[in-house]
Amino acid sequence: MTVLCGWVVAVVVLQWLRLQAGFHYEFEDDALYHQILANGTLTNTIHPLHRPSHLPVILLLLHPLHALLGGGWGAVFLLKALFIGSGSIAIVMLGRSQGLSQRDAEAWGLVYLLFPPTLMLTFSTFRALSLAIGPLLFVLWAFCAKRWRTYLWLLCGLLLFREDLALSAVFLAGVAWLRKYPARWTVATIGICAAWFLVTSRLILPQILPAEYDQIIVQSNLDFGGLSDATHWVAVATLLAPLLFLPLGAWEASIGIVGLASILLHKSGFAGNLLHLMTPAVAGAMGGAVLSYARIQPKHRRNTRNAVFLAIVLAHMQPWIPGIVATEHEANGPPESMYSTEHAWSPFHQRYLSGDEYMSTRLEAVQRIPKNASVSATGHFLPLLTPRDTLYEYGHRDTPFADVDWIILEGRDLYSGAGAYISLLPEDVHKHRQALEQTFHVEHDRDGILIFKRIAPGLQTDRLRNLVPRRQAPPSLRRGVRSPGEETP
Repeated sequence: MTVLCGWVVAVVVLQWLRLQAGFHYEFEDDALYHQILANGTLTNTIHPLHRPSHLPVILLLLHPLHALLGGGWGAVFLLKALFIGSGSIAIVMLGRSQGLSQRDAEAWGLVYLLFPPTLMLTFSTFRALSLAIGPLLFVLWAFCAKRWRTYLWLLCGLLLFREDLALSAVFLAGVAWLRKYPARWTVATIGICAAWFLVTSRLILPQILPAEYDQIIVQSNLDFGGLSDATHWVAVATLLAPLLFLPLGAWEASIGIVGLASILLHKSGFAGNLLHLMTPAVAGAMGGAVLSYARIQPKHRRNTRNAVFLAIVLAHMQPWIPGIVATEHEANGPPESMYSTEHAWSPFHQRYLSGDEYMSTRLEAVQRIPKNASVSATGHFLPLLTPRDTLYEYGHRDTPFADVDWIILEGRDLYSGAGAYISLLPEDVHKHRQALEQTFHVEHDRDGILIFKRIAPGLQTDRLRNLVPRRQAPPSLRRGVRSPGEETP
């Protein structure tokens, strides 16, 4: 427990230092989920028809605790550390239930805390799915320990984090059948997982999303392009590192299959957008490792454990050798993009806490805006402005983004369109400035960053929308909803 407490303190401090440097993995998504947590409602002003694509009920339930912890990003970092770190307790309990000594079980709890993918789930973008790794491991413990009632309660609680976790948990039904558990284990697991997934994906989420669930989640995220991405394979290799020195055959590790498939088939680069999808894969790898370790002869356990620790150390060396595993874009990407391979795993790399001059400029600009003011901003600024009652993404067709007291824009050739649903080039910003100066005063103008403060009413939002660059959404995702900047037919 002492080690876990020290780990929680360390990762919270590191995340806070990164925030002070201006880092964020995903811009509008980080802001969106922080707003949901802070406001305690799924309705969101940032861009309500674009996200959330999933049903993070847990964020609504955690709203009072977030407020009790003081709100803001500090509370988010603490919640992330507690939920993800709790997986080490589940690992120890899992090991003890399989006959491991307290020392061996605690050693595997430490492996979990030092496991590079565990750390990157902690430091990466804020998503409800990443919070679920601890609960997922507790479900695995209850299943392996054959604690029937506890298992049912934990399984139901797990599904509140995200509806598609049902696709991971349902594999335990097959394991129960293979292990010749009483039939109720198989039937209940399939029944609970199938019922929840069908209700959420077919009845609830279609009322929120701008297109059908399958189109939003599958067609817009998955393809076979990820199979050629070097960092996707590095991710899989690192996930499986603890298993390389262990006998195969822990069927319970099948809960990680969906996560492994997501890594390999996701069309985005690994760093940033993809990291949170590792959650079930990490749980499957670590749970499978502990179960396999418990099934080898005690006289071989010490050498096996040492080999696993060595694999963990070698995995942390990966950020220092990016040329070996990086695609060209990831090797040469700007540090603030978080797509550089140096940031793929380890928080110990020297660039992890050092933002560049432009990031400092962006952070300085945000600090000029009052804490409780209503704000509209392009996507890169959104997380640094959360949480607040009124926060719009500038230019979004489905929000009155000009009906605010402050507006913050940036236009840069570097990074245009990356991370932000609405992004502006320098020439775009000049046009918007001319339109805004009728009712707003320019409070700040530096390095392509402009801050406007309202001085008069009456600006027409539609006029600004027509200046937003057209970015056509795929036809399969429209369902009658215009993409930002798309003109009315």
